[in-house]
Amino acid sequence: MKLNYTFLLLVLLGFSSCTKEENNYKQAEVNELTIQTDADTYQIEQTKVLKIQPKVQSTLNPNASYTYEWKLYSQTEEFIISTEQNLDKEIDVTPGNYSLLFTAIDSQTKVRSYKSLNLIVNSTLYNGYYIAANKGGKGHLNFVREDGEVFYKVEESFSKTNWSVPIRKVSAAINKGLRFVFVATDDNVYRMNADDLFINGDKKTIFPGEVSPKKDFYFGMNFYKAAGYPTDIFLINNGLVYGNIGPDFGGSSNTYSDPLAYTQDYEIFPFVATDNAISSIFYDNKGKRFLRMGYSTRNLLEMVPNPANQFNLASIGKTAIAAMNGANDEVLYIMKDPNTGSFSIYTIAQFVSAMAKAKQEVSLQTAAEFDQAKFFSALTDRPIFYYATSRNIYKYDLQTNQASLVLQLAANEQLGDFQVHQQRSWELDKHDSYNKELVVAVNSGGAGELRFYSIESDGQITQKVLRKFTGFDEIVDIDYRNRNN
Repeated sequence: MKLNYTFLLLVLLGFSSCTKEENNYKQAEVNELTIQTDADTYQIEQTKVLKIQPKVQSTLNPNASYTYEWKLYSQTEEFIISTEQNLDKEIDVTPGNYSLLFTAIDSQTKVRSYKSLNLIVNSTLYNGYYIAANKGGKGHLNFVREDGEVFYKVEESFSKTNWSVPIRKVSAAINKGLRFVFVATDDNVYRMNADDLFINGDKKTIFPGEVSPKKDFYFGMNFYKAAGYPTDIFLINNGLVYGNIGPDFGGSSNTYSDPLAYTQDYEIFPFVATDNAISSIFYDNKGKRFLRMGYSTRNLLEMVPNPANQFNLASIGKTAIAAMNGANDEVLYIMKDPNTGSFSIYTIAQFVSAMAKAKQEVSLQTAAEFDQAKFFSALTDRPIFYYATSRNIYKYDLQTNQASLVLQLAANEQLGDFQVHQQRSWELDKHDSYNKELVVAVNSGGAGELRFYSIESDGQITQKVLRKFTGFDEIVDIDYRNRNN
């Protein structure tokens, strides 16, 4: 029986091999498109009109008709912004990074062709300098954008408020999800969204208890270098430290913690550094030593000894009068001996275990007017910092341990503040202009102006003003607002 089945199968296969194939399959080419744009990444200011004219070319039928779609994608949502081939649309979305997808659809075949683009939406005040100025006992906040456009009294035009008291300080910090501008006035502290300057907190909601803003008010952070964001952000006021979780690390609270706990009274200098264990490093002007806040704690602790340290971090014995970011992730602390009145420079290396890198004494014979210095700022690509009195700016060379006068204001002018135009310690992007310009706020007769000077390769300052912006009241503080990143 099995043999009969096998024979039948062979016969059927034979018949099938003799059957003529009647099916004729025709393969037709599909009309395809190539889409070209002037760029793959576009940047635009919030609420401005974005114009893109893609070049659409057909491979087969130049007369084919198409429908179009422009779709905008954020991390959480997507929406169609246009159905025209050429995009001409106001982009009124929250500043940030977006994806833009252009789709061309063949009306006959329904075949879709795509072009994906990157879109960066900047806030109106996306990059530049905040200028805090006072007149007649009232404070105003101004902004000079990187393209030279000036915005006066932004607290009125953007924040929809006004202040009847003077401003003390303005502090901006932009890092990923962290986008804050803090303004300290004589009677309050305001927290603003850095993209639209909307006020989302004041001293009643920011601090856990009653606080009066002091001259040392400071907003800063540690920095988790491997991740590119802070684990903790801090406010320092009247020598006390208030902590909060970095928004990209765990989500910030609207209210900061109680002042950091310590076994003794302390008076923290307004600056924070970071070690290799993501501990936040502070200097205590009362105990005259460095202290640390351990990772994921809210306590101030003793420094951990390290045999490679060049000095004892736990026993400095001097008063910090200035601190600034220097080259190679270093922090320069300017210290004054309370007994002798002499000055020293202590160099702290960040993101390492042996932080105490160097100590050098300052001689007033080779550093004129150092004992009268009010302002300090350093280059972050060379071992040079600048210090200034009310009229004179000096360059201090850390390698030669000597200073030289590099800029002198006119007799009727006073220095309001100055900064090296530098990359912020938390900033992820580096611009070509960093460490090449000195930004100087100058006051005369109650009026202020902002000047930009060129920094030469040896740290000297070109005397000719590169750019100048006027129309401000008397300037008391400036701070750099880096781009969103």
